[in-house]
Amino acid sequence: MSVRTLLTLLFGVQVLFPSTFKILTYNIHALHPIIAGDSPHLRIPQILNQSNQYDFIFLQENWIYDSHYLEKHLPGYSFIVSNKSKFPWPLSSLVNSNGSGLTMAISDRYKITYYHEELFDHCNGWVSSANDCFASKGFQHLELNINGQIVHLYNTHLDAGGSPGDVSTREKQISHIVNYIEENSVGCSVILSGDLNVNYLENEKRALEELLDTLDFNMIDWSAQNPHEKQVLDYILYRGINVAGDLFGISSELLGLSDHPPIEATFQIK
Repeated sequence: MSVRTLLTLLFGVQVLFPSTFKILTYNIHALHPIIAGDSPHLRIPQILNQSNQYDFIFLQENWIYDSHYLEKHLPGYSFIVSNKSKFPWPLSSLVNSNGSGLTMAISDRYKITYYHEELFDHCNGWVSSANDCFASKGFQHLELNINGQIVHLYNTHLDAGGSPGDVSTREKQISHIVNYIEENSVGCSVILSGDLNVNYLENEKRALEELLDTLDFNMIDWSAQNPHEKQVLDYILYRGINVAGDLFGISSELLGLSDHPPIEATFQIK
């Protein structure tokens, strides 16, 4: 058999059997125990120990753990913990050491080709409206080569609260994300995950529709598998790749280890 014939056969196998990867997005509520109201030091190791089935893990509200702690409980992954802060040093190390509270975990089977972190220009609430201005919220942007195709991964956490100021701030933050992706992920496969704090089951849909329509995104509608769900704040949005059948929803193994549901999905890529 010639080398050309062998390569043709191997390429054909890749086309017939696209590679799959599994992702998790989870707001883990990792704050100081006094603020969290429970024991994150007991919950978070459980979350990490049970997450080794995923290729890519997007975490929000990791306010207290650095990459060394996370790697100890989940080896075989590269952890990127946000560290940008709008506060100057040394104030940043005291109140905002983990910046946006975002963390991405990438299985060592994949090579990271680019990483960038960006902060939002707007927030709402210092001593009210969920106190979001004490955080340096924003998003993480990471690029990977998966089976010869560049895929852009985004992890974010938007302003919380239901006041008019919170709603307006979320719209500005979503516009920030849209403008960035339009400029930096042109023609690319994209997955955007995180806690958007926009309840899909209520009336605040305009900002979410901007994301879906402007960026040509699809949405993992995990609430369809959970008809009694009354609130959808956590999202997996995507384009340029396919969901593997109905392999998405709430992770039963991780459910109950935070005040948000753990959302998972399996994707195919050729």
